[in-house]
Amino acid sequence: MSEKSFKQSQIFSNHRKYRKILNSRAKARRTIKTAKRVSWQRFVSSINSRTLRKKVCNIINKMSGKRSCTEIKHLQVNNKDVTSVADIADALADSFSEISTTSCSKKFLVRKNNIGQYPVKFNSNNTEVYNVPFSLEELLESLGKSSDTAVGPDDIHYGPFQSMSHLI
Repeated sequence: MSEKSFKQSQIFSNHRKYRKILNSRAKARRTIKTAKRVSWQRFVSSINSRTLRKKVCNIINKMSGKRSCTEIKHLQVNNKDVTSVADIADALADSFSEISTTSCSKKFLVRKNNIGQYPVKFNSNNTEVYNVPFSLEELLESLGKSSDTAVGPDDIHYGPFQSMSHLI
């Protein structure tokens, strides 16, 4: 019921309905405002020096209504839905492979087709410098020289290990 219809009718029962609607709207606004405030407080209190910048930006964008990148949940190949992540990756790889081979020169394609004929020669006794085990002292020394950067894909931050360099 709108204010206009209430003013036109001036009926007491309409007035009660109108007041209930106004109260319901006010309650909904308060609830939304409180939920936003609590959500913001939770978010801000969860941020620390180790929080990834990307995570902060994504949450702020969500709160401001901006769309974030979403992962591909399905793909249609030859009128067939592909839904598993591995199958989607394979379908994309096949598509990229087909595109890359059709745009290559004939000379390159001949070379590419012949490359599988040559055996890979990798003879090693594993004594190369990069295969030699390193000591704890070398590890701590390199950690001490490194800068305090963001975590890698393993979610391990080596900042605390930098302070262990005094153990050398």
